[in-house]
Amino acid sequence: PATQNRSPDGTFFNPGAISLSQVNAGASGAALTMGAITRRPGATFNFIGQVGPGNIGSGTANVNGIVGGWNTYGLTDWTTGTNAWVALPAGSYAADLNPANWLSTNNVTLNGNTSGPVPDGTTINSLRLTAASTVTLVGTLTNSSGGLLVTGSGATAITGGTLYGASGADLIVHQNASADLTISSTLADNGAATSLTKDGAGKLIITGTDNMTGTNYLNGGVVEVSDLARLASGPLDMNGGTLRYTG
Repeated sequence: PATQNRSPDGTFFNPGAISLSQVNAGASGAALTMGAITRRPGATFNFIGQVGPGNIGSGTANVNGIVGGWNTYGLTDWTTGTNAWVALPAGSYAADLNPANWLSTNNVTLNGNTSGPVPDGTTINSLRLTAASTVTLVGTLTNSSGGLLVTGSGATAITGGTLYGASGADLIVHQNASADLTISSTLADNGAATSLTKDGAGKLIITGTDNMTGTNYLNGGVVEVSDLARLASGPLDMNGGTLRYTG
């Protein structure tokens, strides 16, 4: 069809991992515009891409340049746009290895170690790690969208300090790298009960203290802990992921 009617109730993304691709062999049409999006903690979405004319999107406004920390494009980028979702352009990331320059609206991308520790009280919109890198915190780092996207083949780590996810929602780890991501920082609630959401085929190793009190949503890949107390203290929701206990 040339257009797609939106539901007056909007579009709901519930806990679990969703992937979507669009293939249109026709000369026109295939436009899908979702109604207002309501995303619940634990929901992740990856737009694989499209072949042929048309677009997929939503009228819901972006926040700090992206659809949300739960929504990735091609497993390697954040999704941006409204009625036509696309990958966030390279020039729209903040590719500064000096965390003293990071802003609360930045979608930070790193391809190596930061030039120094992340200052206490730093807030960013999202974080992407595309190569072997270590991010060292000396205080708190707030990821306001909750989105942490890991790609490439290098081992990555976040260490020291305390890492916060989205306020009253979740820390969303998209681990799409072939090497492990290790988080030894303290994980804590941001204002209210915060959940841990993990998707992607890669492994997340949690070695730090976990003070989050929300749900653990395992949507894909492996979460490895040596002590079950390193998970959030709420329920465990298995949606295709694997929990590996090494204690």
